[in-house]
Parts: sequence; C-alpha cells; structure tokens
Amino acid sequence: MEFDANEERQQVELLAEADGGRMDDVAEAAASVATYLLESELAVGLTVPGGRVEPSAGPEHRAELLTLLASTYPGSVGDARRENADVFVQGTADEETVRITLGERTVTFEQLSGTSLGGSDRDGRPTSVRDVRNAVADGGETAADGDDVSHQNADGGELR
Repeated sequence: MEFDANEERQQVELLAEADGGRMDDVAEAAASVATYLLESELAVGLTVPGGRVEPSAGPEHRAELLTLLASTYPGSVGDARRENADVFVQGTADEETVRITLGERTVTFEQLSGTSLGGSDRDGRPTSVRDVRNAVADGGETAADGDDVSHQNADGGELR
C-alpha cells in the first residue's frame, strides 16, 4: 500500500482575477500567497480566468502554479468556480492595491506582505496580518478582531 502525502493534507483553493492592467500585480500577490500556503504544508489549488490547477503540493506543483500565474490574463472567474474558493486575490481598475480576502477578512497585499499593518473585515473592524495568516492555518476559525478563540481537540479537550 502506497501512502499519498496529499491524501491527509488540508487543501486551500485560491482564486485570482483582475481588471485590465492589474493582472501582473494580482499574479505577484497570488504567487506569494500560494508559496506561503505551500510552505505551510497545505495543498493549494488555483483558479484564474481561463485556467485551473487542481490542489496538490511540492516543488513541481509550485512550478505549475507559478507557470499558470505567469501566463494568465485579466478577467474574472465564473460563479461556479468562485463558490469553491477559500482565498480571493483581486485587483480592480479603480483601486491602487490588490485585495486578499479569506472568509470575511480582507487585507491589501501590502498589509499581508508586511509593508503595512492592519486591515479590516467586511464590517470595518480592524484585523491584522497575523489574523489572516492564522485563519488560513486554522481553517478560518480565528477571530477577525484578534480575540482568542477556543477550540476542542480530537479528544474533546480545549485548545486556545
């Protein structure tokens, strides 16, 4: 019996889309997010206008993701693919920055990459880069305002 490393791995679906001249910025941000997720030992899937890479991991998969991002073009992804996305990387013509959304939390790429601090959720509450990174790591269970969130482990014990 062979062990498939991806079988036990948590998956994250990444979606990247952009208006007109924003695709290079979105591709750069999506490449950084994908690399971070892969380094966090998550299987990463990617959907862009006109292309898709199924979730997997490893150096060859990373190259496949980056190749797709390098060759993608501006546009939007259809609703059917949008429903499955966990992380959205979007650039619009009317904004100067690329926005990254996970659940109800949105930060700019500059905030996520550490060149700026803070951010806000959809209700305007402050959030931090740490909150978004933790939300990816804990499956979206981290509070947007940084509050400690209790969890139960597999034997019913509480984690903090």
